[in-house]
Amino acid sequence: MIDPRLGHEFPFLLVGAFRRLIDELHRELAAAGHPDLRPVHAVALQAIEVSGSRITAMAQTVGVSKQAMAKTVGRLDELGYVNRAVDSADRRAQIVRLSPRGRDALSRSGVILAALSQRHADVVGEDQFMTAVSVLRAIRADGPAFEHFEGWFGGR
Repeated sequence: MIDPRLGHEFPFLLVGAFRRLIDELHRELAAAGHPDLRPVHAVALQAIEVSGSRITAMAQTVGVSKQAMAKTVGRLDELGYVNRAVDSADRRAQIVRLSPRGRDALSRSGVILAALSQRHADVVGEDQFMTAVSVLRAIRADGPAFEHFEGWFGGR
């Protein structure tokens, strides 16, 4: 039987580990030329399909309001991470596409996250690290690739 006190600690361990990983990622991204990129931006960038995405689809993918996503996309556009264009199928809608800077940020993020994972595996041992990954996959089960981030975006 698991110590009941662990039930209170476990979620905070997960959040703390996640936060540390994301903070490390963004420190390294800043050093690699992306100092203005924030975690909320990275989540939005991940929601853009290769062919481009409408803001409404991005909002639905991430689980935030259209207004919250529009605000985030506006900031990403200002920073040069995305380009917006009128949707030829519906002139009222916009299509958001990654700019070269956005593709660079996502590419670097993948490399950095792989290196951070290896660094953590080196500390705890590869077997323990892979066990932790298996446990987290089992806990997440068949959940969506993106959880809803309302609080992070200030959305609905």
